[in-house]
Amino acid sequence: PVARATDGDLIDAFVLGRRQHDRPLLLRSAALLASFGLVYVEGTSTNALAEIAKLGGLEERDIRSALYELRGRGLAWPRGRAVLLQPRPIAMGLAERQWQDWSPADWDNVLAGHTHPDLATSAARQLALLNTTETARQVAHHVCRPGGPFDGLTRLSRPACADVLASLANIDAAPIAERIARTLDDVGDPKKIDADIRRDLVSALETIAFDPETFKAGARLLLRLAIAENDPITADATGQFKALFPVYLGDTAADDDARLSLLAEVEDTADPAARTIIVEALSAGSETEHFLRFGGAEASGTRPALDSWRPTTRQASAYIETCVSRLARFATCHDQAGALARIRLGEHLRSLVSHGFIAVIEAVVDQVCHAVGHWPQALEALGHAIV
Repeated sequence: PVARATDGDLIDAFVLGRRQHDRPLLLRSAALLASFGLVYVEGTSTNALAEIAKLGGLEERDIRSALYELRGRGLAWPRGRAVLLQPRPIAMGLAERQWQDWSPADWDNVLAGHTHPDLATSAARQLALLNTTETARQVAHHVCRPGGPFDGLTRLSRPACADVLASLANIDAAPIAERIARTLDDVGDPKKIDADIRRDLVSALETIAFDPETFKAGARLLLRLAIAENDPITADATGQFKALFPVYLGDTAADDDARLSLLAEVEDTADPAARTIIVEALSAGSETEHFLRFGGAEASGTRPALDSWRPTTRQASAYIETCVSRLARFATCHDQAGALARIRLGEHLRSLVSHGFIAVIEAVVDQVCHAVGHWPQALEALGHAIV
C-alpha cells in the first residue's frame, strides 16, 4: 500500500514496473550503474560495463541485458556514447543502496584499488552527491583512515587517487584535511609532489577552506603548499591562498575574525617565502574595488551551496583598515617581504583615498616613511590622488 511504502519500495516499483521475474538482476544492475553516474558503454579503450559488472558480481552480458531493459523503461538516458540513470532522486537512492551493499574492502577497491581511474573518479563524484547521508560519511572516513588507500604520497601518486580525494572533500572536509596534513608531514618537502597531484590537493583544500568550520585547516595547508610552490606559471596554491582574503567575493564563507586570526597565527614567521605570501594575502584584503571570483568550491554535493562572507559596511571598513595596518608593519621591514609590502601598499593608496580611508593613510605613510625614509610608490600614488 502506498501509505506504508518506504523510499526503497518506491524505488523498486519505479525500476521494475510490472517486470517481476528478473527483479534481482534488474535492481542490482541499476544500482551498479547509478553508483558511477555517467557510464561510457562504447567508443572507449576501457570496457566500463565489464568492470562495473565485476564489481557487482555479475557477468557483462547480464548488465548489458539489464541496461537494454532500463533504456526501454526510460531510466537509462543516452548521452552520446554514454548512459545516465535518471531521474536523479531514483539514481541517488540506487547508488546509496549499492554503497551499503558493498563491504568496506569493496569501498577501498572501487575508489582506490584496481578499478580503472576514470571509473574511480566517476564513483567518487557520484558519492559526493550523497554527502547528506550517513553512508557517504562512513565511506569517506573509512577510506581516509591511517594506513588506508590514501595514506602517503606513494598511494596518492596512483592515477586518479588525488582526484578522488578532492571529491571526497565535499562529503566531510575534516578527515580529508587530516589526510592531506599527514601526507605533507610524511613528504617533508612539498616540492616533491607532482604538479598534477598538487592541483588535485589544491582543489580539495579549496573546498575545505570555503567551509567556515574547516577554514583554518584548509588555509594552513594551502599556505604550506604555496611556500613550496613548484609551478611558478600557475601558482595554484599561492593564488588560492590569496583568494581567501578579499573583503568581498573571497573564496570562503569564513568571516573577518577567522581570516585575521589565521593571518595573525602565521605572520610572525621568519620564512622569507611565507612572509611574501602573507603580504600578498594582506594586499588582497586591502582591496577596495574590482572584486571577482569564479564559482565552484561553494557547491558541496546536494547540500545547500555556501556563500562568500558578506560583511556590513562597517565590518568591511574595519577589515580593510586592519589589513592595511598589518601590511604597513611588513612595509617597515628591510627584507624582500618589506619591499613587496611597500609596492603593494603603494598600489592601494590611491583607491584608499577615494574610499575615504584618509586617517589610516596618514598613519601608514608616517609609519613607513619613518622606518625606511623615501617611499617612491607612496609619493607617486598620492600624487595621482591629489591631481
